[in-house]
Amino acid sequence: MINKKRRAERTRVRVKLRNKSSRMRMTVFISNCHVYSQVIDDTSGNVLLSASTLSMRVSSSRKPNYSNAICAEQVGKEIAKKCKDANIEKVVFDKGAKRYHGVVKAFAESARSGGLNF
Repeated sequence: MINKKRRAERTRVRVKLRNKSSRMRMTVFISNCHVYSQVIDDTSGNVLLSASTLSMRVSSSRKPNYSNAICAEQVGKEIAKKCKDANIEKVVFDKGAKRYHGVVKAFAESARSGGLNF
């Protein structure tokens, strides 16, 4: 039951994003241990850029690979830096089925402070 609701929410968010804009889509996925982010070109279906706590050394006060707001901020800064290097300034933020608070909010605000516009 929960998976059906989560899948429906994720689909609803993505359909709205595809209909709104022709910008690149920046997704965020948060597992129990890591934070992942990708920039996707929906017209071709290719992943252009990615960043995660697996690919970088994360300095957290608890564990080195713990999915909290500190790790999400660092991944947000990293993906913003990669987007700037690839001349991508405007993206559409795809939060999936997650609510915009906590780790997702920390990720989004650090990506905005890194220079991304969404």
